[in-house]
Amino acid sequence: MATKELSELKEIFKQAAEIAKQVPDNMQEAAFNRALSLLTGQAEHLDSSSPLEKEMLKNKARSKKKSEKKTAKKGAKTKAKSVAPERFDIHKSDNQPSLKDFLEEKKPGSNTGNVIATIAYYIICMRNKPLFTEGNIDYAYRTVPIKGRPKYLRQIIINNKNQRDLFEEADEENWKLTRTGEIFVEEELPPQD
Repeated sequence: MATKELSELKEIFKQAAEIAKQVPDNMQEAAFNRALSLLTGQAEHLDSSSPLEKEMLKNKARSKKKSEKKTAKKGAKTKAKSVAPERFDIHKSDNQPSLKDFLEEKKPGSNTGNVIATIAYYIICMRNKPLFTEGNIDYAYRTVPIKGRPKYLRQIIINNKNQRDLFEEADEENWKLTRTGEIFVEEELPPQD
């Protein structure tokens, strides 16, 4: 017997067992046998309004979707979403420092969440933009330059949103710096020795 046939048969037995578990104990063996007959195509179909028939059709559809997903996923690895740099003004003006000077003043250290919060503060509070994007952060890392540009930028922002309440998602592409994030940059940076 081929391996494919054996794995398909195992899946059919699992489906029949799942269906049989949903009926009273004294009817499980009969339900299992009936489900097995229907799933293997060895019996004529029940009335389509029968709860047993409906459940078998659902399980069969679910199983087919699962096997299609497994086939599609084999060998696939998760790759970081590409972030296109989005420009913003990083240069010194009459009343504002450059982003590089601001980072040197605030000294966020090597913690990526701190660096992103500092850049976000610069964009929102000093450059008067309502939101920032992952592209803005990527642009800052590339142009200033800042060491340790994160590979999974979105995930780091999400982690700092969930764990430290520094950011808030405005929509799918834009972020806000929370009041907690503002206070952190204003009062906690640079770190006091």
